[in-house]
Amino acid sequence: MFPEKLTIKRDCSPNTRWGITHDGDLKKTYITFRTTKEVAEDEFLTAAWGNEIELGTLFRQDAFTTRFVEPCTCSRCRDPSELGTEFSTLGCPDCKRISHRSLDPTNLKSDWGCSSKECKNRVTAASQVLKRFKVVYDKLKRLLKNKAERSYPAQLLTFIATYSAQGKILHPNHFLITLAANYLIRYVTDKVRDTQTCENMDFTLLTSCENFVAGLLQIYPTLIPGNTEIRGRKNQMLT
Repeated sequence: MFPEKLTIKRDCSPNTRWGITHDGDLKKTYITFRTTKEVAEDEFLTAAWGNEIELGTLFRQDAFTTRFVEPCTCSRCRDPSELGTEFSTLGCPDCKRISHRSLDPTNLKSDWGCSSKECKNRVTAASQVLKRFKVVYDKLKRLLKNKAERSYPAQLLTFIATYSAQGKILHPNHFLITLAANYLIRYVTDKVRDTQTCENMDFTLLTSCENFVAGLLQIYPTLIPGNTEIRGRKNQMLT
């Protein structure tokens, strides 16, 4: 349908963003690509073909293999640390260090291993890792259904504190932690927008959100480089 789109290389840390537009009478459809950073003369133009770039590699690969059959093999997907951000890194169930990563991130069935040389049991089967992911992810999904409750922001803060405590379960940069932080930031932003003030907001909640935004802005330049809408929204929250 859009043969030109296929000439843009797929990448989960892209240097372009794209959108679909139409002419005035809706007879023609266009895909518009805009670079989000400076691109070298011999550098490929790259784009993400979905909304999964804010998810960890395991979830992205699951979506890619379902939609495109083949897994993504970009540099971010091949790197167990996700370009040094530790966006998918777990706490090791044995030595408790924040060092548990997939041995082959492009393979959904790959075992996970601990990078600590002091760990006695350094390999965990993929099925066990998926169970750990599912428990935490299901907990977050149930929590997100409680948005109307007054305790919703407190529940999000508790989730983040519980699962990133000293990195024993999830790395503080883990995508499930950042996902929860994003929902909390959105909740506070919506409240401030609706009331035009933050005077009645809990100070601890506002401080937590500010810290979360600052933390997200540390890893997003790597995962989502350049001038993007996502980074713009986070900068707006800080102001």
